[in-house]
Amino acid sequence: MSYNLGEESYREKCEKCGTVNRITLQTGPEHGGWSEKFTVHCAECGEVMDRISAFGLKSVEKVKGK
Repeated sequence: MSYNLGEESYREKCEKCGTVNRITLQTGPEHGGWSEKFTVHCAECGEVMDRISAFGLKSVEKVKGK
């Protein structure tokens, strides 16, 4: 059985510490339209960077910092 799960990622810079983070989201079936709300925290300092709506939040990783 295929659930059509995938992932998408994007980079975002933390305004507080300047660290660039890679945020990876779990994507779900396109016909479902189901999502949850997540708060994205910087991997370095823990500052709230974004509030998103997605099928799932897979990871937040530090790409580069000061």
